[in-house]
Amino acid sequence: MKPTFWNHQQIQALGELLRQQAAEIASHEEAAPVLFIIPKEGEMEIVGIILTELAKATFQENVAALLRAKQAIAYCFVCEGWATRPQSLETINRITSGDIAVSELPPDDRFEILIFNEVENGQPARIYQSEIKRGYNNVRIVQPWTQLSGSHSGRMMVNQW
Repeated sequence: MKPTFWNHQQIQALGELLRQQAAEIASHEEAAPVLFIIPKEGEMEIVGIILTELAKATFQENVAALLRAKQAIAYCFVCEGWATRPQSLETINRITSGDIAVSELPPDDRFEILIFNEVENGQPARIYQSEIKRGYNNVRIVQPWTQLSGSHSGRMMVNQW
């Protein structure tokens, strides 16, 4: 897609296309973290992200600087992660305090997800997630996307740059 100027509808249409592609990839192999930078005009740029613990800690400042340098008006980010449906208040408190990461929970207490962030500078983010289930012979089965409601923030989220 190479419109002269990107608008809200084109960004949403691109997001839908990228979500479809991400789900297809994730159904066969782990989806690598990728940042899609959308400039005010011109071609979208695609940047692979290596998510070490240091990269996760500096993600916001580094991505915000990159988005400013590229004069981006929006970005999409896809990655895989872990989620949980904690059964106890103790587990919830340990996760929210940073005492334990979801990835450190026992396998029965966590599940894989595909995450897709679609963000226009200064606007509420559109966040989607899809659970990745395991079938026969450990085949990856990507569930339909769910758009999360509410406002979103976190170490892997840049809402304004």
